[in-house]
Amino acid sequence: FQALPLAIQINDKLTIMGCYNNMGLVYSTLKDYKKSLFYLLKVKRIAEGIKNTHWETIALNNISKDYLDNNKPDSALYFTQKGYAIALKTHDDFSFKYLIRNFGIIQFEKGNYKHALVYYKKSIRNIPGMNDHYLLSEDYRRISEVFQHTNKIDSAIYYSKKALEEAKTDKNPELVLKVTLQLTNLFRSINNYNEAFNYQQIMLRAQDSLFSQQKNLQIQNLTFTEEQRRQEIEAARIAYQNNVRLYALLSVLGVLI
Repeated sequence: FQALPLAIQINDKLTIMGCYNNMGLVYSTLKDYKKSLFYLLKVKRIAEGIKNTHWETIALNNISKDYLDNNKPDSALYFTQKGYAIALKTHDDFSFKYLIRNFGIIQFEKGNYKHALVYYKKSIRNIPGMNDHYLLSEDYRRISEVFQHTNKIDSAIYYSKKALEEAKTDKNPELVLKVTLQLTNLFRSINNYNEAFNYQQIMLRAQDSLFSQQKNLQIQNLTFTEEQRRQEIEAARIAYQNNVRLYALLSVLGVLI
């Protein structure tokens, strides 16, 4: 919010997109998908306007993820396909692996578990140096979901544990919460209540940590909403004044010439 009006004033498109993207991600964390999509679509429009395909694929991936989290797989598929086509054409490895993951989630939601597994494994293979711990945790957890739904519990537990290690490395309480909930349910399903209890305790600690973070974000959200509106109005006013000065200067130069 502090960077946005300054970026608008000097017409720094990259920083403007970065600000809008971050706003979208924060609102997505708060499950406010309407506001999240509002800002992510701004990123997409700016990127298209300046023909920045990297930022366009980032926006398309995040928009797709919002629709997936909001149980709208058809909309997610539309934006994922658009992003995938651009990433493939421009060799955008960063976005490529996330968009492949999206295809896997869409196939899983449609009950096509075999195809989902292919996409998740392909996503992992496209992680350079295997150092994207967030995506690795997500892919391993999603693979575990496939095995859970096909009654291969040993494989499901194996991949859930791999997902948990990556989530811990990423220091991400939301990922830890998701995967320990999964492990708790898996061990309950085979009547191993000791292991289920242990993972449940980890899950509750992650839940407390995440809940605290979310409350802080909500408080900040209340604080920033009005400030954001004021700053956007001020930034627009400054941009207009700068344009007026520029046109006046060009007119004077035109007369002199």
